[in-house]
Amino acid sequence: MTFEEALAAGDVDAFVAPLAGAEDPEALLWAAWHAVTDAAAKADDQELVRLVDLVTAVQRQELPGVRVWKLRVFLDLPVFGAQLREEWNGGRSAAEWTALNSFAARLTAAGTHDGLLLGLWTISAALETFDGPAENLDAAIEWFRHAGEQLAGATIHGRTYAARLGELAEQAGVGFGVPRWAFWRSRLEALSREGFKQVKRYDKRIAAGI
Repeated sequence: MTFEEALAAGDVDAFVAPLAGAEDPEALLWAAWHAVTDAAAKADDQELVRLVDLVTAVQRQELPGVRVWKLRVFLDLPVFGAQLREEWNGGRSAAEWTALNSFAARLTAAGTHDGLLLGLWTISAALETFDGPAENLDAAIEWFRHAGEQLAGATIHGRTYAARLGELAEQAGVGFGVPRWAFWRSRLEALSREGFKQVKRYDKRIAAGI
């Protein structure tokens, strides 16, 4: 059974099985996680729920002695973060991009994988430029919708990252902070007044503040 078939069947054992005794577990992990992110990009809401549940179940599997990048397979999810990061290089349709962000946000909320840095990039692209938020707004809203508590927590604690986030993010500082949250809130409120329906739908939750 291929990784894609295992995902479609929701079969955790079949997904994990190829890694047991594999000569090159890293190569198999790249293939496995690519299958996951590709499925996430094409998933609807219910399918995303099932996919998050499957990845969470996979993470609980243990392959004693099998490590990649000195990380335990599957407990530390080696390669997964790197594969997910690859998706942030672009190339997806708007719908697929929104689904991927929804997937990463849900995994973050579930405590399976911390994707807040990816969320920060998406929110920055949507709200910290005045060139037009349409391309990233739906994707950004998925973070407020599914990982709002985690975003707020990172903001309250002033979480930062070593990597620079690019020109737009530099204006607000590298990481989360209350002034940055306030700026996002003001932008969302302005977009809601301008008639962006996707903001109006969640504006009470999104713009509530910390």
